[in-house]
Amino acid sequence: MSKYELILFDLDGTLTDPASGLVKSFSYALSRMGVDCSDTESLKRFIGPPLYDEWQRVYGFSPEESGKALDYFHEYYEVHGWCDNVMYAGIPALLGALRAAGKRIVLATSKPEHFAKKILRLFDIHTYFDFEAGAYSDRIRDKKWEVLAYALAQFPEISKERCVLVGDRKYDAEGARICAIDSIGVAWGHGSERELSESGFVFVAKTPQELAEYLI
Repeated sequence: MSKYELILFDLDGTLTDPASGLVKSFSYALSRMGVDCSDTESLKRFIGPPLYDEWQRVYGFSPEESGKALDYFHEYYEVHGWCDNVMYAGIPALLGALRAAGKRIVLATSKPEHFAKKILRLFDIHTYFDFEAGAYSDRIRDKKWEVLAYALAQFPEISKERCVLVGDRKYDAEGARICAIDSIGVAWGHGSERELSESGFVFVAKTPQELAEYLI
């Protein structure tokens, strides 16, 4: 039996593939800011990190410009982007197996919480979760470690040694490390093989079934 009692899951790239809706939303927002978005494939790098900070780093936006770009992003995402999404095969079976094994399951995503909750309900998997934690906004509780700290605080009776975050990007591993919990990578998301191998995950699962076997 795995030592982990509380399993925290990232959303984008871990439970669902949001690439189509997010890339279209990124392209809409950045084009409105005068950025050449003809290479839409390159926009997938923005799936995972907090956009407010990342767009300042990549494009040299001022805080005000980054905020304006986020407003454009939400203009498209709130109507079209959030539901342009696909759940990875095997996820319901994974969550069901964990519940049957007595695990506590928590969502921990840096996506704004109201969108995350809508997406779980879109795919009818919200009933598997004991708690759903996301960003308060694009600028408050938007870093992975902040979301994790918020989620972990809801379960003070469970020691950190018995908690693990499952995610697909280095930001997940970094957030888990700051919060002093383990992290597991998934190979079906948006992190490259190199990123997964260098991020400090205690294990990298190739399939949801392999992840279930490891956690149970």
